[in-house]
Amino acid sequence: MTNKIEKTYLILLVVLLIVCIIITMFVCQKSNEDYKSNKEIKIHIIHTLQDTKSLQDKVDKVSKTIDDNMSYSLEYVGTSLDMTSKDWVKIGNYINSVYDNYDSFIVISSDNSLTYTSAALTYMLESLTKPIIMTSKMDTDDNIINGLIYARELKIPEVVIMSDNKIYRGCCSNRTNTGSFTSTDLEPLAVLIKENIEVNKDIVLETPISQMVYKPFNTNINVIVIKLFPGITGDYINKTLGNYHVQGIVFELLGNGESPVADSFLSAIDNLYKKRTLMVGVPQMRHRGKEIKNIEMMNVLEKRGIFNGDGMTIESSLAKLYHIISTVGDFEEAIRLISVPLRGEISK
Repeated sequence: MTNKIEKTYLILLVVLLIVCIIITMFVCQKSNEDYKSNKEIKIHIIHTLQDTKSLQDKVDKVSKTIDDNMSYSLEYVGTSLDMTSKDWVKIGNYINSVYDNYDSFIVISSDNSLTYTSAALTYMLESLTKPIIMTSKMDTDDNIINGLIYARELKIPEVVIMSDNKIYRGCCSNRTNTGSFTSTDLEPLAVLIKENIEVNKDIVLETPISQMVYKPFNTNINVIVIKLFPGITGDYINKTLGNYHVQGIVFELLGNGESPVADSFLSAIDNLYKKRTLMVGVPQMRHRGKEIKNIEMMNVLEKRGIFNGDGMTIESSLAKLYHIISTVGDFEEAIRLISVPLRGEISK
């Protein structure tokens, strides 16, 4: 009798376990589908590098092998080889002008400027409701297929970078030594395995209720990056800038957040701050989940006017300063916004 009861309990436990597994699989599948789209998708490909004829032929050929659940169009938006904020605004202006006509966008940019362009578009296009997929490669059938699949199915409302079958947040990405792209501080938002997309829903930004708001950069302002090195002096900074008036500076700090503390250097920083120059310090070394170790050093710098940009990339810091200076008139409010996550750019 006891053995029969134990056997019955065992069977019930196995059945319950199977039911739990099925429910879990269904919930995960449903959750993943929330970030995919099932209707016919209108995809707009924006090529910023060259004439689109050869790409058009390739996409025509490859798109027929996927399915009929999408349509696409292609537009050339020429930019300068010497990319500046004017080029970012040119791309942003175009996206804004056709934003309501399409469900998703693919923007092809050069390797060297991809992370900068991605960060710039992230800040200019506020409250995105559809994906803008950045890539530097639409040269092979596999890259075209991956791009179209992501554009067709993904509903992540962000500017993202596609690289090696993965999707990364555009304002948290950096280029690797091998030429691909990754995010040192943040896991991929999504991964394409064959034709199935696995979405990391815990870190994807929520789709805003409001409409997209376009906030182009003021192309008359100057924001620059200065890389610190042992022995850098205030005289070096003063002579480097000369009469060049800057409104914002991103300082790449040494190592995990070190900086020279020579009087001449700190004096030069004091003078820049007195001129209302918005400055941010970003550590050279990037380690996921680790913050600047030298808190005392950061406190010294903040008292002089270089504010903590830990958790942000150089590219994102540059674009963020452009955004803040272009849209915020009050200097104290501008300083406050440096440490406020506006687009998911501060990852720790």
